Amino acid sequence: MGLRRRILAAMALAPLACGRPAVAERPPADTAAFRQVALAEGASPPEPASATSQLNLSPEALQIAEQLKLVPGLIDFKRLKERARAVVDAESKEALALRLEVLEQEQRLVSVITQTSLEIDTVMARIDQEQAINNVLLRRYSESRDRTVALTNAASFVTNGALWAVAEALDIPTWNRPKYSISSGAVGILAGLVPTAASLYALKEVGGHHYSKLSQANILAKLFGYEVGPDIDYPDSVWTFLNTVPPGSPGGLSRRQRLMSWWTRDKLIPGPTSPGARRKIGILTAETVPRRSVTIAVVSERLAMLEQLTAVVFRAKELLLEIIRCIRAA
Repeated sequence: MGLRRRILAAMALAPLACGRPAVAERPPADTAAFRQVALAEGASPPEPASATSQLNLSPEALQIAEQLKLVPGLIDFKRLKERARAVVDAESKEALALRLEVLEQEQRLVSVITQTSLEIDTVMARIDQEQAINNVLLRRYSESRDRTVALTNAASFVTNGALWAVAEALDIPTWNRPKYSISSGAVGILAGLVPTAASLYALKEVGGHHYSKLSQANILAKLFGYEVGPDIDYPDSVWTFLNTVPPGSPGGLSRRQRLMSWWTRDKLIPGPTSPGARRKIGILTAETVPRRSVTIAVVSERLAMLEQLTAVVFRAKELLLEIIRCIRAA
């Protein structure tokens, strides 16, 4: 009995011998009790892992996943895969049920991604169609311009040579017929004026002829706020993507606003306060085109704008591919 009392007394005095009071063992870090203790002691409680760290997605890919409402499904899919891998008996009913649930969840996710990808393809197909149309117009207008310049230069060379030949021929008999020098000088003046006029006309034609509107409004029109028909409208997923501010965007500009900034910087479109800005944009979008206002320069600017729009829209495909890889790696 005395031995038992001595053992209990030693156990009671052990914490004091160590110089600090005894502290009860803390509950696991993920319990509410630990969070209360941590807050009471002034420590920061552990934060739950963010969706980015759970899914291993880049900020931009996570953003489009949130727009498509895929994030909860992706997290559930990852947890289901982890539960399925943790089952010891792969042939048990539980394992089979989990595998079936994983497949169903994967099909739901891939279905949304596939639909969005096809919507992007629809926009890309329309852009390709308009690029083909404008390339045909550019080739036709350029060929007409080149033919006009070539004919003008040829006429300039021929008339220049012919007039100078006549002027010099009239100079030959002036030793005994001085009056011929008057005709020779007049023809010589023409020999200088005619090629000069032809050269000036050739310079004017470098920009090509002016044409009237040859097509309906194009896919650029909605970007500038014009009402468009269903054939050149954007699917909701693509339009939301264009009007969203990507992570780290300079100045907090959306993708659509960045396109406008690039086009203004490259002088493809005038600034919003520039005189005649609305008229120029109407011509570029083929929305309001005055008679004989389409030129080689207008078609070239359209093509440059369509190429940059293609690059921005196609970026969404890369982000969808990143989400697919996340699903495969779960």
